[in-house]
Amino acid sequence: MTPGEHIPIIDTHIHLFAQSHLPRLAWTSDLPTDHVLNRGHTVDVYKAATSGVSNLVGFVFLETDRKSGLVEDQWADALQEAAFLSRVVRGEPLPGEGHERADSKLVLGVVPWAPVPAGGNALAKYVGRVWDMYPGDHRDKVKGFRYLLQDKPRNVMLQGDFIDGLVWLGEHNLSFDLGIDARSTGLFQLEEAIQMMEKLRDRSSPVKIIINHLCKPNLRLSGTEDVRSQPDFVRWKALIEKLAGHDFSYMKLSGLFSELPPQSTDTPDDTESFVIRNYVR
Repeated sequence: MTPGEHIPIIDTHIHLFAQSHLPRLAWTSDLPTDHVLNRGHTVDVYKAATSGVSNLVGFVFLETDRKSGLVEDQWADALQEAAFLSRVVRGEPLPGEGHERADSKLVLGVVPWAPVPAGGNALAKYVGRVWDMYPGDHRDKVKGFRYLLQDKPRNVMLQGDFIDGLVWLGEHNLSFDLGIDARSTGLFQLEEAIQMMEKLRDRSSPVKIIINHLCKPNLRLSGTEDVRSQPDFVRWKALIEKLAGHDFSYMKLSGLFSELPPQSTDTPDDTESFVIRNYVR
């Protein structure tokens, strides 16, 4: 047994969708037809990929950025995703969904999409429709919600309705998953996230903010001699430390490694030690 094999693992950030769900995702139309993400990724596929991990306890599902909008007539695809996950939770698969009854025990948590910027009233209506899909004790599997911000314009997370939506989540013991992108969109998103958390602190909100992917830092700096002296890294680190100063914020590595540049299979970089040394310690 290697060190750590006895430690139970909870996979805290996975995305699941069947082949038939692809047209409802907001981002698959930009992918080549043979792209690895342009195919179904079901519980069956997940179990095959993790079959050698004996200490895996289960996973937390995160919404997959389906086509959606803030008004009620734009919620259909996101609600269909919530219904799909409720069938996994209840152990009631439909043909072609790629899961079976016994898989329900693997689902430790579900984090669906929600129209957070629409404010508390709209959010209450939407979450009520999601909760209707998870009867009885199954409702406890809905741990929080996400509204992906990484591709949104400036100031969305600072608007009054958005803050009201986060406060509503906290009042109902639901977390918010914060997905922003320091490299592709800009470090200003971290600055806005800090301002957002200050607004929540001022309102004494109990909401927990679960930050995804270390905010997608610029791992393209891996080829430089000393990453820790690079301006991008220094600024990212300072902003992350400010985010960490709020005791209701939590960080997931989740998709951090997918931010690395393409690697040569013949001479790959020592990316694991690079990331751990500079971004995790």
